[in-house]
Amino acid sequence: MQARAVFQINMNMNFQAFCTRWKESIRIRREHIRARQLFFSKAL
Repeated sequence: MQARAVFQINMNMNFQAFCTRWKESIRIRREHIRARQLFFSKAL
């Protein structure tokens, strides 16, 4: 029972960390795309 509770907590923490990383990567990708569009509009 104890091991199962610890496993559940670990899964929860891993899931939260994964969500945070996922949101961060989406935000970075969006900023990267925006920067690239800005660069190309200036280049043209």
